Amino acid sequence: GFIPDKSKSDLHFVKYALDLMRHRFLSVSRGATQDNLSLDKLLSFPILIPDVHEQRRIGAILSAYDEMMENSQRRIWILEAMARALYREWLVYFRFPGHEKLPRVASPLGEIPEGWEITPLSSLVDFAKGRKPAETRPEPLPGDVKVLLIDSLHGGEAVFASPAKLILAETRDTIMVMDGASSCEVTIGSSGAVGSTLGRFRSIWPDRFSPHALYRFLEAKAEEFKSKNIGAAIPHANKDYILMQQVTLPPKAIASGFQAQLEPIQCTVETLKLQIQNLRRTRDLLLPRLLSGQVNFKEN
Repeated sequence: GFIPDKSKSDLHFVKYALDLMRHRFLSVSRGATQDNLSLDKLLSFPILIPDVHEQRRIGAILSAYDEMMENSQRRIWILEAMARALYREWLVYFRFPGHEKLPRVASPLGEIPEGWEITPLSSLVDFAKGRKPAETRPEPLPGDVKVLLIDSLHGGEAVFASPAKLILAETRDTIMVMDGASSCEVTIGSSGAVGSTLGRFRSIWPDRFSPHALYRFLEAKAEEFKSKNIGAAIPHANKDYILMQQVTLPPKAIASGFQAQLEPIQCTVETLKLQIQNLRRTRDLLLPRLLSGQVNFKEN
């Protein structure tokens, strides 16, 4: 922990200076069995600093970006919670508008509203495992598409490739991590070529099983799916187990109503995620320029 001397340094400025120096810290912390950054090594690095007043101004500018990103992330959490609650109310507890007028009938999954059906997931979706591109590049060439990878889905740097012979996803397809520690995690809202560690689920009956219903179904059962992973050294999502799951299928009117409720929520989430990416990119561009003095500003 670092406690700043407020007469000499600003907490936010020091934090961002350490962020900027991270790659240098990594270069001296490599160990034979375990990486270690000792206090002596850390304190040996000089930090170029302006006077404390300018430090505070720089720290305030950069921390403002982080605060805006945190606010957007909080809004995303709230919207996601709303979407999950709607999914449970409509498609799990069957408390959709007008549910009081429908009698319940017996089914293999318990009582369901009259007019609903029980259908295996395999008959409702088109599943495709992703593929590894022959070549990727940091900047797209004409005709290239974004390659969807675990890192890029979590805000990492994007890479691009030719779409030839690759599995393509649209924004309303559900993408599932199929391999590794985060297997069975799902996301929606991304388009591009699906990487080899991911799988694409696409609703082939969207008027009865909407894209949002598919995504929320897979999200709600992610922990169960994870418990059925296969593979000793590297866990893999059990595709066969996932596709054999039974789904309660609503009539068209209810499916359309659910889609209409979820679509504006998802659009807002995607807009906020894009804002976070742009804010992060702008902050990261400003960071070295402000701390090095390349960008100078004066009080009005």
